[in-house]
Amino acid sequence: MKPDEVKKPNGKAFRTEQVREIERCHLADGYAIETFSYNPIGSTGLLVVARLNPADRAKPSFLCRWHEKESAVDIESENVSPAEKRNFKEGRNNCFGHHTTQVSSTSRTVKLSIVWRGQKVYEGLLEVPVHREIEVSAHMGVLSQYT
Repeated sequence: MKPDEVKKPNGKAFRTEQVREIERCHLADGYAIETFSYNPIGSTGLLVVARLNPADRAKPSFLCRWHEKESAVDIESENVSPAEKRNFKEGRNNCFGHHTTQVSSTSRTVKLSIVWRGQKVYEGLLEVPVHREIEVSAHMGVLSQYT
């Protein structure tokens, strides 16, 4: 997204609110989940809601981001080769979890299920409220009538 478009308050998500983990079914050893409350949209349009960080830098990390066009959370693999990144995104070679499942539209709760090379990294529910902004303008005119 172009920086000019990012700044426009046209109804898109501008920041996260109180993102929180509401259920954890599994978290692989050596990983920690970090949620981002009141995190603003970046200059490129990236809105990060959470991150899974490994203690071992040789393992992949996972960035949970807001996908505006789909009004959903997507997950990106990081610290991996381009081929591994593509496999994760496309759900191939026992790597999957790019797309989350929305389980509640009223609280915007999503289910994350991340598997890397056949090993479950994370499974749980996140509540991801986002703050949207819209600009409203009104024009007033004066109608004069002469007789």
